[in-house]
Amino acid sequence: MDTFNIALVSVAAAVGIDEVAKVAGAVQRQVNDHLAQYWHVRASVSAYANPSDVPVGYWRVTVEPGGPGDPGGIHRDLNGQPYAKVFIKNGDGGDGLGWSVAASHEILEMLVDPTLSAFRPGFIGPKRVNFLVEICDPCQADAYSVNGIAVSDFVTPAYFDPNPVPGGRYSYNGSILKPRSVAPGGLIVWSDPQDGGAFYAYINNGSASVTRRLGNFPGGFMAPREWIDAELKGMEVKLATSAQAQQRRLRKRLQAQQAAHDVAAKAAASLWTAAAEAAVRQGRALEPHSRDAAASDASTAGRQMSRRRSATSTGAQRSTVRNA
Repeated sequence: MDTFNIALVSVAAAVGIDEVAKVAGAVQRQVNDHLAQYWHVRASVSAYANPSDVPVGYWRVTVEPGGPGDPGGIHRDLNGQPYAKVFIKNGDGGDGLGWSVAASHEILEMLVDPTLSAFRPGFIGPKRVNFLVEICDPCQADAYSVNGIAVSDFVTPAYFDPNPVPGGRYSYNGSILKPRSVAPGGLIVWSDPQDGGAFYAYINNGSASVTRRLGNFPGGFMAPREWIDAELKGMEVKLATSAQAQQRRLRKRLQAQQAAHDVAAKAAASLWTAAAEAAVRQGRALEPHSRDAAASDASTAGRQMSRRRSATSTGAQRSTVRNA
């Protein structure tokens, strides 16, 4: 299984290194725990404070300010070196779900198709076509939580199968229920050999769908995906009112999960700090061989902290969260 090094760095004033580090950790876990199950690729995703800190050979993902015409993100190839950009608009990723979703989207697609030119054969009705492999596009308006951070849903290889199978999983988070379907806010692109290789895009805005003929790829130095992005510019998916309401509910749910995760993380950090301090007082290092003793210390420290909280505040509750 291939493993790649990815650097996540921000040049946007609205996004600092602390936030970049949280997103990098969440996306690395998503790649290695979720994506690798289906697409057999792994990555080390590291956060850097400055572009000049990024080691040579790492695939760069840069968070930068975006304008009105910019998408949530893009991924490209420069002399065989994949890279991506995530655009911040009004402090957000421009997709309504936060910039972390756009970063996840671009990193996942960059790992599965670093050359921007991968296709999977399939069918639309009786017609055989070639689908562009962009694993987040069909479900790009859906997201789920990893470590309290919102990340993009993605399709599995089964998505390109000709027929559904019992128990088939077509996207990781379940927003896609059958092969080659498109969730609200998503799109899919293919080329038609019977039409001279012309490209088409199917776009679903949540209440209606449209198929657009993009024309023929001119070749040259750009990759097919880069040309398709240029052709799709101005055709960004604008969600219908009902789909917008659904996305707002999704964002509230993701924000609540992040808040719950932050509370649980702080509580865990307090327990481990207390355990470490107890170990130091007893002249022991908090190491694997003293795990049982440290756990006991942590338990004792937790009970002491609980009694202190009870003495100062009534009705205090401990929050826990189950992450993806």
